Amino acid sequence: MWVRRQSKQLNQSDELMRRIVQAHLRLLPAAEWVAKWSEKANIHILSNHRHEWLTPVLAPLMPYITSCTISSEVGMCKPDASIYNNLHDRLEQFVEIYFVDDQERNLIPAREKGWETILADSDGQWIETINELLKC
Repeated sequence: MWVRRQSKQLNQSDELMRRIVQAHLRLLPAAEWVAKWSEKANIHILSNHRHEWLTPVLAPLMPYITSCTISSEVGMCKPDASIYNNLHDRLEQFVEIYFVDDQERNLIPAREKGWETILADSDGQWIETINELLKC
């Protein structure tokens, strides 16, 4: 993992690295839409991350999130199909699934599951796409 390699190169302690990472973790601009989206759809987070770092950042959104799958907790990560299967087994049957990710390679297994995929562009146009799909 890049962070671990950097911390060794910088000769930093785990606690100091944790503080550095947490100081730079921020909710994405789409976070302001999560409450509204949750009125129209179940929201599931599927993240390649460390749960101890990500969970505090997501805390304000948790009342609106149906499930949160974090790679460090389940021992799988995107784009490995197993993490998608883990989530897919918990999803409602016969509903449309919109999967958003900022990396094309992570969209491929989602497409293979029959999910509609949306690439999260840096300009945030994907947020408008979701708003249109959910009629927000």
